[in-house]
Amino acid sequence: MTYSDFVQEACPKELFLKLMHGIQRQYSFFDAMNTVLAEYRSDGYILPSDQDYLLIYLLERIFHDDENQWISYFLFDLDFGTKYQDGFVVMNNRMVPLRTPEDLYDLLMNNLWEEDADGSR
Repeated sequence: MTYSDFVQEACPKELFLKLMHGIQRQYSFFDAMNTVLAEYRSDGYILPSDQDYLLIYLLERIFHDDENQWISYFLFDLDFGTKYQDGFVVMNNRMVPLRTPEDLYDLLMNNLWEEDADGSR
């Protein structure tokens, strides 16, 4: 069994998507609450919980993404893909879409398949 096979069993696409959507709902809730606090000129600010960061860290480790950090890039820099524009991600002279959690999963799995093929991990 290759490592990519293990990951597909341990974290199939459906589970990964469920986790990404859960993180997105959580962050949307924090944004909404912080907007309300700002409207009332409150000094408070709601930050994500440690569990959110631990889940992201765990996913980065499982997908061997701790170096490239595509997951964090997708979540934070691309705001769950909403800020993605063609050309943001280019690999092997090909544009790689990163608009959706499905695109992210495919990118991560492609990287794992390449690792398996060249034995780099």
